[in-house]
Amino acid sequence: MLYLCVMDMELKGIRRVAKKKPTKRLVDVDNGEMMDVMEDDSFITVDSLPFVKVYLDEFAKAILGLPYSGYMVLSYVMIKLEKSSNLVYIDYMDVKVIIGNIGRTNYYKGLKELIKRNVIEESEKKHIYRVNPNMMYNGVRISKFK
Repeated sequence: MLYLCVMDMELKGIRRVAKKKPTKRLVDVDNGEMMDVMEDDSFITVDSLPFVKVYLDEFAKAILGLPYSGYMVLSYVMIKLEKSSNLVYIDYMDVKVIIGNIGRTNYYKGLKELIKRNVIEESEKKHIYRVNPNMMYNGVRISKFK
């Protein structure tokens, strides 16, 4: 039953785009009209919606038993993680605006818990944290961390 539900879901943001110029020209023999035709392999499917890849092995271990405050800060991190970067700016006021009603104490508890579980680590700059690329990444991490 679950299989049928998943198959009926419409994927939003998925579209086909041409990756190169038309490959063939057809001429209508009746009126002489020329038409450019694309071969099927001239299209690629792209997902235009933002997403973050989550690597389940490490991620599942890290979030098991994570307190609610940790989930709130983690949600913010996943929203703000920029493409092809493992750096994220985390500031209490910004988290409060994006996530909603979170107290300063809970914010720091969540942040501390994510650091303790190796989901994020502090960098040299204030409010800038590195996200563990073995848990989540936005983009192609192979070329970045080779």
